[in-house]
Amino acid sequence: KAGGTREDELVTGGLDIIESETDRLSQLVDELLDFSKLDAGRLELAFSLVDVPRLVQQIGILLSPRAARLGIKLHIHSDPMLPMISADENRLRQVLINLLDNAFKFTNEQGEIVLNARASEHEVVICVRDTGSGIQEHELGMVMKKFYKGKNSPTGSGLGLSISEEIIRLHQGRMEMDSEQGIGTEVRIYLPIHHENGREI
Repeated sequence: KAGGTREDELVTGGLDIIESETDRLSQLVDELLDFSKLDAGRLELAFSLVDVPRLVQQIGILLSPRAARLGIKLHIHSDPMLPMISADENRLRQVLINLLDNAFKFTNEQGEIVLNARASEHEVVICVRDTGSGIQEHELGMVMKKFYKGKNSPTGSGLGLSISEEIIRLHQGRMEMDSEQGIGTEVRIYLPIHHENGREI
């Protein structure tokens, strides 16, 4: 009976590894496809009016089980009165999940991750902040470059952040990052507010 239990644990562990590796390979393929489209100028965006607080809450619900499993506190904050933005909602979701995925990778148990959305003059600012390992100062200027992988990132394509930055640029926005080793990292996305006359300012 004890042997059977041990065997069950090995099978379960093996299945978890297979699932994890399948997800990782799928993400690699998706990133390479996105990179090829961006490189050729063929990545098409489907713009619509996006309710950022709703999107942020949806992502929080999606990732809460992962946070609980890892023993990480995930905080979701957004101003419910935020104005609409014109964006490709699926691509914006992709960017935010990628940033949060990075935060999970480098944040230890009992650490904290914050996803926050607020207005700032003519922009909506979406921020992902963590209490993870942080990035060395000499690496900070390179992490968004294509194919760059830091010492603490042995896996992955090295494309996630550069793809995210390019998607935000195609939204007429910008992405900024601050980090301090041993303290954590903060990534901010700035996107123009949509106005009723259809213009963005």
